[in-house]
Amino acid sequence: MPDNFIDDGGAPDVGAIAVPERRRARGEIIFHAALPLALYRVADAAWTVNRGFADALELSLDPGKSYPGDIAWGHGWPKVEPLIARILNGDDDHALYDRLVETKVNGRPHRRCWTFAFSPVRENESIVAVLALSAETTRQMHAEARLTFLLDLSERLRASETTR
Repeated sequence: MPDNFIDDGGAPDVGAIAVPERRRARGEIIFHAALPLALYRVADAAWTVNRGFADALELSLDPGKSYPGDIAWGHGWPKVEPLIARILNGDDDHALYDRLVETKVNGRPHRRCWTFAFSPVRENESIVAVLALSAETTRQMHAEARLTFLLDLSERLRASETTR
């Protein structure tokens, strides 16, 4: 991941997440979500991901299996690991906004932007897991860049008309 894959501050509180008891131990609930999700389980210090997450980061991961952080997050782990440590030490939540994720598809560079939000999952006041949600923001980032370009071009054209 590029160096700009950094912490941009806290994410908004989304409230408690209710997970049925029979699914809690393995984080099974995340496999059926439409959004790319990953769940870090404190008990075994491992990540479980859904298909959307593996596809988003273009990693060859099987949903339902446990992975250490460097495998689950690939090159992004050095930026994610300190956030997880802060959450486990009592911080509420963190987010990485509009981070550029560079991967290879069929040997060719592939660049997309993603926002990642990390929230603790508590049980009896103890943090038992960290939930990572993600959403692709590439189109939004491209739209903002186009708008910035058009506004800059408009200002330059107006300035050149007034100097004639």
